Amino acid sequence: MDGEDGYSTDESKRKADDRGDVIFKQSKKTHRSPHKTAEENKLDQLIDMVKEIKTDQIFIKEEIQQLRNEQKLFNEIVNQLKEENKELKEQNQKIRREYQEIKTEWEEMKNTIEIIDREKRKNNIIKR
Repeated sequence: MDGEDGYSTDESKRKADDRGDVIFKQSKKTHRSPHKTAEENKLDQLIDMVKEIKTDQIFIKEEIQQLRNEQKLFNEIVNQLKEENKELKEQNQKIRREYQEIKTEWEEMKNTIEIIDREKRKNNIIKR
């Protein structure tokens, strides 16, 4: 079948593509009628394209809502983790303070033991 430019329809489409012309692909929903003009067929194609776009918009809106829900859940998880992190930091500080207290006590005990040992040695030397 020849196109309007004298080439076969496929070749006509290829040449139109090469020129950058817009080609309306026939939708699966549209059935060309031999009684309709080319403009009417293109109008039907445009109507089908608008329907597809509207369907895509609905899908996109649903996807956006899903992403918002996921973002909300993600934010809740982040906030929960921040709270847990805060609690862990507080526990860590408490443990560090306890460790420091124990270390200080140990140092004091060590010093006391060293003093006692020196005194014992002094006493042993004096006894001899």
